[in-house]
Amino acid sequence: MKKRRRYFAILLAVSIGATLCLGGVCLAHARENATQQENATQQEKTFQLGEVVVTSGKRETTAQETPESMTVLNDIEIGDYGITDTERIFQMASNIHLIRTGPPAAFDTFPSVRGITGYMAGEPPLGLYIDDVYYPGFDVNLVDIDRIEVLRGPQGTLYGRNSEGGVISITSKLPTNFWETSADLGYSSYNTRTLNARVSGPLVEDKALISAAMRYRTSDGYYENIALGEDDPDRQEDLDGRLSLLLTPTPDWDIRITGDLQNYNDHNAEFQTMQGIQDGDFEVNVDEDGISQKEAYGLNLRAEHDFGPSKLLSITSYRDEQFKNSNDIDFTPNPYSVLYVNKDVGLFNEEIRFLSDTDSPWRWLVGASGFYEEDERTYTTFMDYPSMGGATTLNQHGTTKTTGMALFGETGYTFWDRLELVFGLRYDHQLKDFDYDWSGGENIGVSNTSGKEDKSFDAWLPKFSAKYKLTENISPYVTIARGFKSGGFNLKASAGEPYDSEFTWSYEGGVKSSWFENKLVVNLAAFYIDWDDIQVELTDYPDFTYVNGGKATSKGVELEIQARPLQGLELISSIGYTDAKYDDFYDYNSGVDYSGKYIPNVPKYTAHFGATYHFLNGLFLGADYSMTGKNYFSQANTEGQSHYNLLGAKIGYEADNFNIYLWGKNLLNTKYATRAFEMDGAGWYGRAGAPLTVGVQVGVSF
Repeated sequence: MKKRRRYFAILLAVSIGATLCLGGVCLAHARENATQQENATQQEKTFQLGEVVVTSGKRETTAQETPESMTVLNDIEIGDYGITDTERIFQMASNIHLIRTGPPAAFDTFPSVRGITGYMAGEPPLGLYIDDVYYPGFDVNLVDIDRIEVLRGPQGTLYGRNSEGGVISITSKLPTNFWETSADLGYSSYNTRTLNARVSGPLVEDKALISAAMRYRTSDGYYENIALGEDDPDRQEDLDGRLSLLLTPTPDWDIRITGDLQNYNDHNAEFQTMQGIQDGDFEVNVDEDGISQKEAYGLNLRAEHDFGPSKLLSITSYRDEQFKNSNDIDFTPNPYSVLYVNKDVGLFNEEIRFLSDTDSPWRWLVGASGFYEEDERTYTTFMDYPSMGGATTLNQHGTTKTTGMALFGETGYTFWDRLELVFGLRYDHQLKDFDYDWSGGENIGVSNTSGKEDKSFDAWLPKFSAKYKLTENISPYVTIARGFKSGGFNLKASAGEPYDSEFTWSYEGGVKSSWFENKLVVNLAAFYIDWDDIQVELTDYPDFTYVNGGKATSKGVELEIQARPLQGLELISSIGYTDAKYDDFYDYNSGVDYSGKYIPNVPKYTAHFGATYHFLNGLFLGADYSMTGKNYFSQANTEGQSHYNLLGAKIGYEADNFNIYLWGKNLLNTKYATRAFEMDGAGWYGRAGAPLTVGVQVGVSF
């Protein structure tokens, strides 16, 4: 009996031991399988493209949920592709184009988008906003940037003026709740030196956070002035800074105060013959280099209160921008003529928005905004041609005071978790008072004149969109919107003569899709634009007049692709095609019919292809290739820039607190003009794009 019990005890012990061992092995296998599965899931996630949160629709959503054509660049892409100024944005997004007229301090650089173009002295068709604050000029170096959103198509319902073609919305980085510091130094061709620095951290943890960032750049430029024997007639020295304070006194309050500055001291002896641009000689032969100086300051108070189901947001901002430019406008080594231009813009803006903040199928937004702007410009033209018999200085001064107000709203509803309908409406009113004065032109037959004019400009701006979630990852949509650009008054010629607002109706259809478990995103859009009362710049160098030029249509397509086929490897592309022509435009002053002509400053196509590879061992490789189709410089389509391509590359090493890169731009040394105009009796002159440039950049962080 005892033996039998002993056997049973031994058998039980063996059985229990075997069971425990087997269980342990099974448990180990189960844990191993779970770990492998978790690693596989994690590995899968590293290949996926993350959701891109955007706020350009004045509420948080994702790029794929937005029923509009848009390009979004995050902070990693901003660093990888060296996006340090607004010009670089235009190279990376489709169907937008920047007509650069001078160095960063030149205030008359202007954009075109989807065939809708601006001009040197008029209002732009594309709005530039940084942290929801409107910037009057497009030449801005970028500091401490977190995200860039480019929306194509009218955005007047939510943004109002100067957004009939679209909006570039830039978001700066928020201060952090831990202390961090970073800095990088760069050196490149033409003795160009850069310094970027940022510090961020808590003054009071979770309650008061601060960040400060700056960018300094100086360069000898790539031109030579034969007349003065100079190798730096286009030298530049630019300083940008941003200071931000984030306060959260209670969990439902966010208050952000931001100040920024730009101080640019540039020279702009950059206009040469078109033949010289094609030859790539980068030579001017003038007796005066010319200057471009900019001093700009801004202060922005953003206060947001969270009520739970809704939010109240107030944005109060003030900007002051002062420019001083001078150009040798006879383009010879003789002291015949110089044009001095001063511009001073002061802008105060207030906007209040009240919006829903729930996951309900119904969402809404209402708001009001108002602004006051003073835009003062002075053109002083010195002339001393041999045929004149004496020197003359013509002074042309004008001040435009604009008072604007708007009411706007947007509401949307999602049916059955698939169909989303959105309707928005804005009423926009602007009153412009214009004072002008001409003097000093008696010797050249220009009478002294002065006067005061005023005119109001009103617009109703509706917008409708419908989006249907065909599958979880495929959403076709349609959008119809009205855009406008307010009218104004002439100063440089036909002083005091007004021109009316221009209007567009834009029709867009597209599809947003993601594939292969979000490793590939493909977005396609097609658009058609009816354009009435077009504001057209008619030039008689150095004078220009704005008139309303009848009707035009613009149509085209855009394709955006982003892919992550391997861990660390990302591919992006943005391709656009535009066909924009005047349907009806007869210039009664010159007796010329421009009907059927292409709208100037609009490339036939634009494309950008980029690839970056962050290797696990810290090695970085990147390259991008941009293509710009032919575009004309004049209404008559007599002179233009043929298609051109730009190639860039970057290689480097990245560690946790250190990085070093070697980069190159325009590696094919492509020769092209960014702007050109005709001078009576002297042919065409223009500004050349930057030549081949290489550089090195070293950064640290801690």
